[in-house]
Amino acid sequence: MTIIDYIRTNSPNKLDNVLELGSGDQADALQIISDINGKYFAIDKKNNEKENIGITFINDDYFDIDYVDKIINNDKFDLIFSNYSLCFNQKDVIIKSLPYYLNKITQNGIFYLSDFNNNEQVVKKRTNLYDEWFFELIKTYFKSYNISEREVYEKEHDHTHNIFELIAYK
Repeated sequence: MTIIDYIRTNSPNKLDNVLELGSGDQADALQIISDINGKYFAIDKKNNEKENIGITFINDDYFDIDYVDKIINNDKFDLIFSNYSLCFNQKDVIIKSLPYYLNKITQNGIFYLSDFNNNEQVVKKRTNLYDEWFFELIKTYFKSYNISEREVYEKEHDHTHNIFELIAYK
């Protein structure tokens, strides 16, 4: 299930506020912006801001907490998600900085993550989130979470990736 499928299946009412960590080309944002009632923030180091689509784009590293906080300050989010982005950060940076975002999730809110599992060659070059340390961090901030695994065919590179999806509930 992708983040788009998850939102459309499990959110019969529109979400109020959403934050995407590592938005890249904002492909997900463009598909789900109509499912959002409130604010949609997208953070990425690349300047891929789309014009006039209702997204507040933050052109920075999402672990530059001081800068990001000036923009989103006291906002809380029904959903914070990251697809294939969090793993590009070092483990110590994730442990230090991810809690800032996890604390911004509303009661009954959701953290959704798609990333590569241990069977994926790509993991050897990135931080392995499919590991006990990461799940211990998640347990600190959430009542429960579900994990599923699947294969995703990447058409532009003509190969398949092994991924896991984590959905954590406050």
